Amino acid sequence: MTTRSIGSWRYVAVLVALASAPIGAGMADEADRRPFLDDASIRALVVGHDFAGRYNTGKPWAEDYHTSGTLKYREMNIDVDGYWTLADGVFCTFYNRELGGGCWRVLRVSANCFEFYGVSRGPGPSIADAAWTARGWKTKEAPTCGAPQIS
Repeated sequence: MTTRSIGSWRYVAVLVALASAPIGAGMADEADRRPFLDDASIRALVVGHDFAGRYNTGKPWAEDYHTSGTLKYREMNIDVDGYWTLADGVFCTFYNRELGGGCWRVLRVSANCFEFYGVSRGPGPSIADAAWTARGWKTKEAPTCGAPQIS
């Protein structure tokens, strides 16, 4: 075999490896390198506080995370009770009716601005979505998320 044919085979092998990789491979790994809050930080900064915010669609929301593990969620014409759980830096919220709930990794982007990134609830590591789903702030402190804070 000549040197040129060996090089060609290496080129083909690299193309095959790239083509067989899942689309977006590496993006989830990159997302998990962000400095998400751990359990202790979520308990200190989120639990026991009332939050207001906006989804990435612009729709406003409000949620109170009680130290008892219960919560109160409000959005437009929805007002429901529920509960939250916390494990391995994943903060989950579930509701007693009308809404299913979800699990989140939390990123503190400034003094009083938090971004919530959706994660899957299946087995294996909890990989956060690349973009935030909701952004919020503690209602008893001045928000620091930037452009208009309407809740």
